[in-house]
Amino acid sequence: SLKLEQTGFTRHFDAVICSHDFGFPKEDQRFWQAIRATHEFNPARALFADDSLPVLRAAQKFGIGQIVAMRKPDTTAPHRDTGEFASVETLAELLPIN
Repeated sequence: SLKLEQTGFTRHFDAVICSHDFGFPKEDQRFWQAIRATHEFNPARALFADDSLPVLRAAQKFGIGQIVAMRKPDTTAPHRDTGEFASVETLAELLPIN
């Protein structure tokens, strides 16, 4: 929540979801099923961004349509290999240019 407060990104999204709220890690398909049970959304139209390849693969397996890897989730660490996923350095790259 601290990160969200500092960035102000929540105003750009319909929902921001934390895996702790559902009791399953994001790698577990039960996490995705629990989200689907509590939030009405079309997985094919959803956007999901994360820095973990196993988590991104789980989202893809569930049917999330827009998956984005974070290349540099830690400003003090080097860029990460994002494998088979499109990637951005920061979430700001996903926002419309004003």
